[in-house]
Amino acid sequence: MAITVEELSMQVQALEARLEKIEALLEKSAPVQKAPREKEEVYNVGVKGKYRFLADFLHNHGGDSITMTFKQIEDLIGQPLPSSAYNHRAYWSNTDTHSISKVWMQAGYMTTYVNLLSRKVVFEKKRKFD
Repeated sequence: MAITVEELSMQVQALEARLEKIEALLEKSAPVQKAPREKEEVYNVGVKGKYRFLADFLHNHGGDSITMTFKQIEDLIGQPLPSSAYNHRAYWSNTDTHSISKVWMQAGYMTTYVNLLSRKVVFEKKRKFD
């Protein structure tokens, strides 16, 4: 039984709508707290600069999975994310060539899901294999 592109598109839209409802419920149950603003403070993972508050939040959260909106990240860092965060999935790649990805990786996380339309990213705790 073949499925048309239109049918598949409708199914994807329905799933994204359900996901947004679930994420909205999660956000209401665990809102992100803004980190205190102290100049040049070094946090637990040793990160300085504009992303240090994100590093501190991730490090201290400790959960296996954290879903955040881009707005929540902006609230933590105290400034807008660059336009590439909104337009290019590669911005959220787990690489050591971008300062923001170094932050979540140093805090022990990696990105596992990004939705540019709903402006959300999921960070998951990196697993250690022996």
